Amino acid sequence: MRTIVAALLILLLASNLWALDSLGWWTTRFAEFSIIDAVGGLLTQSPASDGNLREMKVYLSVIGGGSYVKCGFYLWPDTTLVDSTEILTPPVDTGWVTFKFIDSATIYADSSYCLLITADYVDGVVSVWYNLTGDVGDDWARDLSRTYGAWPAVFNTIDNVNLYPVSIYATYEPTAAAAGQVIIINTQ
Repeated sequence: MRTIVAALLILLLASNLWALDSLGWWTTRFAEFSIIDAVGGLLTQSPASDGNLREMKVYLSVIGGGSYVKCGFYLWPDTTLVDSTEILTPPVDTGWVTFKFIDSATIYADSSYCLLITADYVDGVVSVWYNLTGDVGDDWARDLSRTYGAWPAVFNTIDNVNLYPVSIYATYEPTAAAAGQVIIINTQ
C-alpha cells in the first residue's frame, strides 16, 4: 500500500514539473491592425508565480508573406527588456504563431509586464488581432513611431494605451515546481 501511495505521489509531483502557465490574452479577437514598422502589444497583470519564459504566441493575419516578425517581453511600468524571441517569417495565413524566447528569462509574480510584437515590411501585411470592447486589467499598447530593429534595453516611447486586449500571450514554466524534483520516500 505504501508503495502505491508513494508511486501516486511521485506521479502527481512529476505531472506538475512540466506544466506551463500563461500570461496575457489567449482568446481570438474581432479586429486587427498592421504591425509593419509599428509595435503593438498588451500590458498584463502579474503572473501567478515566478517562472522561466518559454514561448510567445500571437494571433496574426499574414497577407503576401515574406515579412520578419519578432516579440519583446518588457517589465512594466519601467519598460526594461526582460527577453525577446526569435525572428520568424510566418506563413500566409490567419492563426496563432509561436515564437521561442531567446534566453528563457525569469519572470516574477510581484511584477507586471508588457508583451510586444513588431514586423518588418518585406512583402505583404502582418496584422495582430485585438478586441474592440476591452477588458479590465489587459491594455493594448501601440507605438507607430517605432521602426523594426533590435528591441531597445528600455522601451520608453509607447504613445497610446487603450483598453483593447491584443491576442498575445507568453507561456512560462513556474519555478515553484522545481522544489519537487528531488523526492526521497521511505516505503518501509
